[in-house]
Amino acid sequence: MRGLVLLDIEGLEFNLVPSFENLDKLETATGKPIYELIFQMQQPKVGDITKALLACAVPTTGRYPDWWTREEFYKRMLKSKRLSDYAIAVATFAGNILTAGSDSDIKTVSEDGEKK
Repeated sequence: MRGLVLLDIEGLEFNLVPSFENLDKLETATGKPIYELIFQMQQPKVGDITKALLACAVPTTGRYPDWWTREEFYKRMLKSKRLSDYAIAVATFAGNILTAGSDSDIKTVSEDGEKK
């Protein structure tokens, strides 16, 4: 799939799929518009990265690990010292969401029925 971001978390592979559904999940989980979140990844906040990954990351195995809770994931993320890797993954994922559509995927129609 185009724009898919693969991420290794604690030895497990997760997918971050750019979609409108995940855009909604991302903005809802962080409480921030996507543009602000991308800009903020230059100086990432652990809480926002945690919220983004918990909301949008899907394990390739189909099963979430037992430790997939906000508190446990937060602890493991800090312990792993991979915050910059996670921030890059979230920023890439968010950027891919913004560029996911194409002219053929998204059409705008005027009130009189003509394509714009």
